Amino acid sequence: MSASFPENPFHRLDFWGRQHELRTIRNRLLSDPPQHCVIIGETYTGKTRLLTQLAAPQGTTVADELKKFTMIYLDCVAYTELTEQADYASALFWWELYSKLQSALHAHESPTIPKPKLSMDQALIEIAFHAKSELEDLLRNHKSPVIILLDNFEGVARLPIRNSQWLRSLGQSYCTYIVASRHLLYLLYQYDPKESQFNLSPLWNMFSDPIYLGLMTEGEVNTFLCWAQEKAEQCRSHWEKDDIDLIRNLAGRHPELLRIACVRLFEQRLTSSRSENDEFLEISIYKDASPICQGLWYGLTDPELQGEPIVDKSYKVIQTLSPHQQVMMAIAKGYDTTEQILLAPERDITRDALFVLEQRGLIERINGKWRVFAEVMRQFILKQERAYRALASVDIDQKILRSLDTEAASVQETHIPNSRSQLPIHIPTVSALTPLDANSEKRQARAFTHLEGKVYGYLKSHAGEVCDKEEIKSAVWENNPPGDSALQKIIERIREKIEDDPENPRYLIAVRGQGYMLREDSIIAS
Repeated sequence: MSASFPENPFHRLDFWGRQHELRTIRNRLLSDPPQHCVIIGETYTGKTRLLTQLAAPQGTTVADELKKFTMIYLDCVAYTELTEQADYASALFWWELYSKLQSALHAHESPTIPKPKLSMDQALIEIAFHAKSELEDLLRNHKSPVIILLDNFEGVARLPIRNSQWLRSLGQSYCTYIVASRHLLYLLYQYDPKESQFNLSPLWNMFSDPIYLGLMTEGEVNTFLCWAQEKAEQCRSHWEKDDIDLIRNLAGRHPELLRIACVRLFEQRLTSSRSENDEFLEISIYKDASPICQGLWYGLTDPELQGEPIVDKSYKVIQTLSPHQQVMMAIAKGYDTTEQILLAPERDITRDALFVLEQRGLIERINGKWRVFAEVMRQFILKQERAYRALASVDIDQKILRSLDTEAASVQETHIPNSRSQLPIHIPTVSALTPLDANSEKRQARAFTHLEGKVYGYLKSHAGEVCDKEEIKSAVWENNPPGDSALQKIIERIREKIEDDPENPRYLIAVRGQGYMLREDSIIAS
């Protein structure tokens, strides 16, 4: 008789974690008026799970507060592939939105508009406008607020620009949008295939600050792994502490890589104890994680990361590494950096890349040193370097290496030997400027980094005034200011050090469409 094995509980996981993001979205929806939200994240970071959880929030901490909203969810990924049939894609998009809201509000009634087909005689643009008008009537006559959740929003950015104009019109009067995308296309470009050009999207100033979906928090990962270990024990797959340590090392805090590692560990421990065939276990995890690593690696060649429109999304080997790939490769090889070094004008490429990579959860700062987010990804990157060297003799740009190698920088620093690499770790001298929140002794002890100190110092010198984002960046970075997202990241870090509740700031306030203000009552004489 063959042995009977229990079903692997990790092949598909229910929603877990992301409590900070849920609270942020909840707060924005409960504001008056509700704010449109955009979620930006790399592939497999849980954007779809987060949206579907919002669409059906039963059993979550946000469920009761969001009951007053009617939520409808639509995945827009298909419209990305229909660029050549733009009018048909537009008609289909609006019909699906209308159909979903019709079903949500009037479950026993069928849509009055037939689903569009490519072969229909009626002009497809008229069908799109008709469906949009019916949707508008439903929204206008519905008493409770409607939230439209649009996943893979880059699909909408491929539609003719009139669709964004219609979305803007509805969003200004009748509904609120929560969109998720890997790109900031809602902000940067709208593609019109008939004109063969990119234009500024009409949606660019509708959304509040982006919510970046990076790595899971330490607490969320620990909670998940405790649950996973208990679940495995119930199914006769016995995990030990070394097994958990292996998962954390290989997968880091990446949600999908953690799930993959749990799948393989569960199967392995059903048939063998620890140390038996562990080499095979690691190989199988690396193999399963490879498509994710590949997607993340080639995603770093996207022109959108440089603020340029995306034309070709195909994965292909290129002979020139993008700046983001080069920085990732340098970090994987053990090079390090500090914020002081990034102030140098000639290192603007590295500085901007570090902000983007950290926002997207591809690198993290541990004990004063940048590291790739997971060992499986680090090994994948090192494998790419060997392949590039063999095929095209491509090496990391020496300018980027110099900006990453702290030995070449003339800044004051503390040198600590690193047992894992021949290259040293350098811990930057921390600025003496600290938050002056008299109500929080804990935050007084948390000094600002150099950049945080300069931003805070500028806001402090203009306390009580709304400071324009461009003015802040010009004052801090002078000739090489980064994008708004880099400034936003620093603002968030400052809030963590001066606010009692950083998610609901009282002192460092964002003024929508203008900039930031540090309230005068948050400052005391030093």
